[in-house]
Amino acid sequence: MVSKQIQWKKKNSAVPRVLFLVAGLATAGGSAGCGDSCPGIDYVYGPEIVFSQALEPSVAYSVSVTADGTTGTCTFVSNEPDTCSSQLQLYSVWTDKREYSARDGTAYPSGGFAGIGVIGVPRAVDVTVSIESSVVAAGSFSDILYEDTTLGDNGCGRVQFATLLLDTNSP
Repeated sequence: MVSKQIQWKKKNSAVPRVLFLVAGLATAGGSAGCGDSCPGIDYVYGPEIVFSQALEPSVAYSVSVTADGTTGTCTFVSNEPDTCSSQLQLYSVWTDKREYSARDGTAYPSGGFAGIGVIGVPRAVDVTVSIESSVVAAGSFSDILYEDTTLGDNGCGRVQFATLLLDTNSP
């Protein structure tokens, strides 16, 4: 499997891909050094591992992520709360929450499993995504390069993020 780091911009936005969250996704408590200076903005920071294609939404995915030696596991199912047993803070990314496009510009279908987020700034991440005992995607990222972004119109704080691309097999 091929995995690499990429830089994306959110469609129709001048702000690089900082993850502004909607209800139901994990947050970093609205704080990455901003305190209350970014009212009304919930966000996370760290790497987001985006799949090369959206995966089928009607399947339960078992995910294992190791970040800087700490391992976390989760089960992700569309329209259900993430179920994790982890010292890591992980979250699922679904295309019904945000738009994603493949490298060729083709939009992912709505409702598909698009990726995994890790809260924090690890230097190395290993990820495996499975359906039952069949591996759908696996990859390793090391020496992750993070970008800094200023949040809010008033420059209320900065976060670090990285977008990593993980090639997937069709389930």
